[in-house]
Amino acid sequence: MTLAPQLLTLSAVFLLACISPGPDFTAVTSNALADRLRGLGVAVGVAVACTIWATLAMFGLGLLLTKIAWLHEAVRLGGAAYLHYLGVKMLLGARHPPAGMQVEATRNA
Repeated sequence: MTLAPQLLTLSAVFLLACISPGPDFTAVTSNALADRLRGLGVAVGVAVACTIWATLAMFGLGLLLTKIAWLHEAVRLGGAAYLHYLGVKMLLGARHPPAGMQVEATRNA
């Protein structure tokens, strides 16, 4: 018995999920409007991430993470550390606005 029809169906579902509009579409569009090359880089990054996600899902990474507790904990703590890093970076970046983003104070008369 071959698994090709099931894998093709699953691949089609993953492809539809990846091309549907959402946060990825917003990120690509906003970066492409600012700079075409940067938008292309974001689009390639999103495509690679979707491909990795679909491949891991098809090979059963979720099942592996439920069976091996220490691996689940390592992925969970790694994700938490990365989110913490992004939060600190964002807070530190808020102190210094990018060049050309001067905020003008206006007085209400």
